[in-house]
Amino acid sequence: MVDLGTTTENGMSVIPPLQNPASPNYEKLNTDIPLEQPLIFYLDNSKTFYLTHESTIDEDTHSPQNVVNTLTKERIFEQVNIRQGQSGMQHINCLFLTKDGPVDLTNVVIRFAGKDASEAEISDDEIFDTTQANLGRLTWKPSAVISQVAGRYKTAHFVIENADRTNVLTTLDFTINIIANDVSYPRALAFYMSEYQRALFHIKEMETNADKQLNYLLNFESVVISDSLNNLKIQVQESIDNANEKLKAGTDKVDQFISISNNKLTAVNASIDDAQKRMNGIDSQIKSNNILTNDTVIGTMQSALDSGQITINVDNLILDHVVSARIDELNDYITESEGGIV
Repeated sequence: MVDLGTTTENGMSVIPPLQNPASPNYEKLNTDIPLEQPLIFYLDNSKTFYLTHESTIDEDTHSPQNVVNTLTKERIFEQVNIRQGQSGMQHINCLFLTKDGPVDLTNVVIRFAGKDASEAEISDDEIFDTTQANLGRLTWKPSAVISQVAGRYKTAHFVIENADRTNVLTTLDFTINIIANDVSYPRALAFYMSEYQRALFHIKEMETNADKQLNYLLNFESVVISDSLNNLKIQVQESIDNANEKLKAGTDKVDQFISISNNKLTAVNASIDDAQKRMNGIDSQIKSNNILTNDTVIGTMQSALDSGQITINVDNLILDHVVSARIDELNDYITESEGGIV
């Protein structure tokens, strides 16, 4: 039990004076969250990934601005609370993702880069546990330089480079809140009540910080899902365009084949028409020049038979007297010739 009416050996009162300027802020000293503070980063959808957050001008498309409160449209960032001068006691688990899943960080060089509350450039690449780097997980232990100045960082992000430093990626910005290591006295003669009020304030502050963290994670998942849907939409559209191109190419080939076939058919029809014209011309020439043909022979023979100009041999008798007489003369000549020979 503290004796409020006594003094210390050097004569100083154990009760702070009522006009102590720090006392009114006693209930509102910032506190750090006594819980694990993970950081999750999505490396896709970075239009200008090589620029720091404060240097970007494409506020509507740059990925750090995409993670927003869906109700108030306020930009939100993941938050890490570190007590001033105590950064070496923190172990922050970081997870790096793309639309294809965790990023293999086995052969990369990673460092922290940012500006603290005093606008000083801060860089840290000393303490990263890479035991689970192939699963996209790193454990970051901030060095002492991180927590030198109290206040919120202006910018804070990780820079990921390959071994030869030819490919660089910058994560989304996150918030680092360096809590001042202040000392404040409770109100005089109100130790227990002040501690109770301070505990209530701390609980409320922890609740607010937890809400912000959950809000970020929910909106982060929304961004990841939205980006995945957009990528799927792009892939589907590319597949449709590819199918349309192949279909058009096939249709063009069919049309070309039909066109060639039609041209060949037209040429054949033209040849047939030309042959028909030639046949008609030959018929006209035959008729006009009285040329003997099979049809005219038949017609002439039939006319001669009908008119009696030609008689047909019936039963080995020659009905034409002139022809018969000539044949008889020929037979007599043959007979005389045979007799003379004998």
